[in-house]
Parts: sequence; structure tokens; C-alpha cells
Amino acid sequence: MEKTKVFQLPTDPTLSAKMKHTQFLLTPEVGVRIIDGKIKVDGLAGFRYWHLGNTLTITPAPPLLASTSTSKHWADPLLGARIQLPLSSKLTFTIMGDVGPFGTGAHMDYQVAPVLSYKFKPKWAMDVAWRYLYLDYRKTFFNSQMAMSGIVFGTTYSIN
Repeated sequence: MEKTKVFQLPTDPTLSAKMKHTQFLLTPEVGVRIIDGKIKVDGLAGFRYWHLGNTLTITPAPPLLASTSTSKHWADPLLGARIQLPLSSKLTFTIMGDVGPFGTGAHMDYQVAPVLSYKFKPKWAMDVAWRYLYLDYRKTFFNSQMAMSGIVFGTTYSIN
């Protein structure tokens, strides 16, 4: 995800500042089935890799300050759970979530998502979810606290 904002500087209308924020995250997790009945419960473990970057560009460039940027990347270990409830032979409701980092990486990192899945082939499903993701990262010279929520679309491949 990338967001860019351009500001006109009121003290000098010929100057403008452009601020760009980039973000990338990846959350691979593996699970083990704890309950395998009509309702299925899985325990999850994995990590969330974060890359956050900021760039400030001033135009026209004053001496010694054309552009400056900073970035940070890290991985947080996660533990989570997934509970699946079949609504029909092709439709499943799932609630899932994870939390970390247990003394490493960020101060706090978690997500929760209710998911509706439609199985269109024996091992494949299309998913739609609403996800809430929270991050609180506080380290020397780089702090980031954010909450993101919204609709997520995906696919699932089952190996069982």
C-alpha cells in the first residue's frame, strides 16, 4: 500500500512538500486441527513481516535537503486460532485472529477477521472478510501506531 500527499508551503508558494508512505506486510501461518467435528477449531502459529517507509521530497529542492527517507522492517511471531462453522456444503463462516509479538518486534500486533467462504472446487474456496489489524511499534527513532480495517478478498487452498 502506498499513500502520497502534496503540501503547498504557506511561507513560500513556490515550494511544495510531498510526503509518501509505503507499507507491505505478509502473514504466513500454519495450523493444527484441535477439534474436528461439525465445528472445526485450529490453532495457528506463524509470523507477520512488516515493511514501513516514509519519504519527504521538497520541490524545488533547497540546498542540502532535496529528499529524505526512512524505512523499517521486522517480523513479529504470532499465535492465533480459527473457528469454522459450515453453513451449507459449499458455504462456511470462519472467525480467525492472531496476536504477537511476545517481547520481540512491535509492542503489540494483532488482527481479527470474520470470513465467509464459498467452496467452488473440492480444494478451492473464494473468501470475503472484514479484517481489523492493529500495530503499535515503538523503537528508538521510529514509532508507528496504526489500526486498519476493511474488506479483504482472497482464495483458500486446502491440502486435506
